[in-house]
Amino acid sequence: MGLGRQLGLGICFIEQRLLVEGITVGVAGLLFLGRFTTPSLVGLITILALAVVLLSRLWRLSGRLSVRRVEEPGSEAEKRQLELALLCSVYLGIQMTGATASFLYPILYILLCAVGGFDASSKNRLLVVVVAVVFEVLLVMAAGSAAMVSVAVHIAAIVGFPFLFQSLESVWTASERKRREAQVDK
Repeated sequence: MGLGRQLGLGICFIEQRLLVEGITVGVAGLLFLGRFTTPSLVGLITILALAVVLLSRLWRLSGRLSVRRVEEPGSEAEKRQLELALLCSVYLGIQMTGATASFLYPILYILLCAVGGFDASSKNRLLVVVVAVVFEVLLVMAAGSAAMVSVAVHIAAIVGFPFLFQSLESVWTASERKRREAQVDK
């Protein structure tokens, strides 16, 4: 195997398995340093770069959606990477628009509800919640002044939303299953 092919395979491996996780660590560092406390060109470029990563992941995932592969639209790693990239984008936006007083917090909660409702992997849900809590703590540390009650409410919402939505969905699914079984029994 030639050197070019090995290099290409190595780059492909890094892009598929380590890029988003590396970006997540980088965003954590940027949140800690408070680099995007005000809207700036660098922050906008960073968010656009994350959007490119998201679009490439979605493009790859949508290429496999067909009638024959309906049951398996993507692997756990792909879903986790999409969720982490979205989380990074949302937190950078939150820091750029006022940190703990940002108007973008509802987008974070919607994202966490989507993770809780649509990702069947408990491991992915837990990882996204842990990363979101770490991002929240880093965001508060960078902002410097935040009421502990406000921080506690944010962290409780971050932890609660995915699991609340998942439990609501499982209760609804169970009730629908019982309703269908009752119809079949008639």
